[in-house]
Amino acid sequence: MIDDDGNYLVYSVFPFHPEKKFEIFTVDLKPGVSHISEKHIGEEYVLIQRGILTLDVQGEKFELNTDETIKFNANSEHIYINSSDELVRFYIIISYPD
Repeated sequence: MIDDDGNYLVYSVFPFHPEKKFEIFTVDLKPGVSHISEKHIGEEYVLIQRGILTLDVQGEKFELNTDETIKFNANSEHIYINSSDELVRFYIIISYPD
């Protein structure tokens, strides 16, 4: 998936499989870009491969650096923000309930 301007690029690493109940993506977020993710079911795990990502979950902001991680319930809108002048690359694992 790529947003309209090509600034938020998502690549499926392991697509959803109903027996496994999770999926994994790699995301490239270009410098100076924010991406709003609508709420969805599941628990989301974000692992920063490189760069600095700000994650806004219900108005609470978390700054994540290379090799840092966070998990949160994805049932509310969340925003990925790259305020730097370098590309941010991160993994998203979404675990779905039974």
